[in-house]
Order: sequence, then C-alpha cells, then structure tokens
Amino acid sequence: MKTSYYHVAASLIVMIGISLWVPFAEAKDSKSEQIIVTINGTTITQAEIDADIQQKLAGAADKMPPEQLAQVKARMQEKAVDNFIAKTVLAMECDKKNITATPQEVDAALDEMRKSLPEGMTLEEALKTGGINLESIKSDISFGLGVNKLIDANVQVPQAPTDADIKAFYEQNKKSFEVKESVQASHILIKCSRDEDKKVLAEKKARAEELRKQLIKGADFASIAAENSDCPSKNKGGNLGSFERGRMTKEFEDAAFSQKVDEIGPVVETSFGYHIIQVQEHKPASQKTFEDVKDQIKKHLEQKNKNMAVRDYIEGLKSKATIVYEKK
Repeated sequence: MKTSYYHVAASLIVMIGISLWVPFAEAKDSKSEQIIVTINGTTITQAEIDADIQQKLAGAADKMPPEQLAQVKARMQEKAVDNFIAKTVLAMECDKKNITATPQEVDAALDEMRKSLPEGMTLEEALKTGGINLESIKSDISFGLGVNKLIDANVQVPQAPTDADIKAFYEQNKKSFEVKESVQASHILIKCSRDEDKKVLAEKKARAEELRKQLIKGADFASIAAENSDCPSKNKGGNLGSFERGRMTKEFEDAAFSQKVDEIGPVVETSFGYHIIQVQEHKPASQKTFEDVKDQIKKHLEQKNKNMAVRDYIEGLKSKATIVYEKK
C-alpha cells in the first residue's frame, strides 16, 4: 500500500460520513511538510489538511471575523484528520481482503452520474468546473465502491425498528412534524426605491393601481405579470410558489397572509416597490399525524442504525491500527 492519502467518492459512501479529499500542490515549506498523523506507515501532512480546508471554505473565509475563522479552521482540521484516518483504515482493509471494484462497475457508476447532470452538460464539463479530471473521479468511484462492498460483507444489518420505536420517535419529535401556515401567491412588482423623486414614485404607484383595475375587471394575472412586472417571477406569470411566514418582507407578508384566496389585493408598498398580490392557496398550520410520517420515520431510524453500525465497524478497524499523532 502506498504512503499517501486516498480519494473517496463522497456520494458513494455518504452513509459513513466521510467527505471527498481534494488534490493539493506539493508542500514547499517545513510547516506544510509537517506530518500530522501516521496510520500503519501512511501519513498526512499539514499541506493536505490546509488544501482540504481551503477548498471547503472557498468564498466563506473572507466573510468571517478572524477569531471565528480560527475556531472554524481548528474544528475543520480535527474533522479532516478523523476523515483521513477512517479512509486509510478502510483502504487497508480493502487491500487486505482483496476487495476491489470492477471496471464495469465503475463505468456503470459514471453512467449514473451522467444521468444526474443538467440537460446538455457532459460529465467532462462538470468535472472541469470542479477542477477534477476523469481519471481522478474514476479512482474515487473505484475506492468508494470497494468500501461499500467491504461494509456490505462485514457489517451486520441492524434489526429493523419496531412499531414502538417508531411511535416513540414520533412522540419525542412531534414539533418537527408540525406544518407551518403557508400561502401560495403571485405578484406583479413595479420596482422603485423610496429615495426616488416623489413625482416618480407617484407615477409608479399610479401605474400599479391601473394594472390592479385591469385585473379586477378580469384581465389575466399571468399575462399582465409577464408584460409588466419587474420581478424575475414574471417568467412564471408572477408565481412565487408557496412560502411560510418569515420568508418575505413584513409588508408583503402581512398582505399575503390576510388576503382572501383569489382576490386581487390592494397595492402594497415595500422596499422593493409596489406590489399587486393574488393568493391562490392559504394553508393553516397543522400537525402531521403518526400515520402520515410512519414510513418516513422508519426509513430514518433504519439509516441511523445502519450508520451507527458502520461507525462501530470503522472504530474497530482503527483500534487494530497503529495510529501515531505527531507532535507539533
């Protein structure tokens, strides 16, 4: 077995909770070359950890205060080391038991990835966007499939949750099965800013009022929205879909949740401009019954039990390995 890190296809072994390890540039300084942990001769350096953290924090690091960023990086470093150890002991066990994926299995997995891509996008294009080449992803998939085979062969399927287990979970987590009040609505927006000239504001409000009159007389809401709205929802006839309280600005929300279904409400002013709202559906808050969510809870508990069994298996492999944390 080579002394290096292992790529893992996260989507293939997501149940284990191991993330994809990212390729990195060779370290150039002593700090980067510092070995953090060794597992049966396989090592991980600070450079590998830094590359992984940098990739995961892309676009977010600049938005954090220095103290918070330091805390986040410390937690991520610990997680990265744990991931490396888990992946390494799994790889060693696959080698020991001569468990591998066949080329046909890898190709089949690639075909499934292609099917999940947006229409018109090739796998090569998707990989290029993520900075990954085809050979690298094949290696990831091969290892991920091998790990799945190892898990299937060595982890006993936990006993299925009983009806009592499922019912107890429902009772203990009843609040999470509450359905919040929601409305489905469409709107037409005449965009403006409150610091615009008063005359301009008056003209825009008058335009909104005129459109409202047309709608009250029977004009098609979707057509009027498509022709006049300044919101991207115009492409869907003004349809905003369903939303709960707290999703929209207060003025818009108060109007939408107080209007009668299908009526054309009065013009509403928000920081975005003037809105004409029509509510298509208003659903009150409710509680999902046990029968509504019984199957959902069962699947959740089955997956949870399976995850725990997998983690216990990995801990067992780790207990047999020689793991040395290097002094900083």
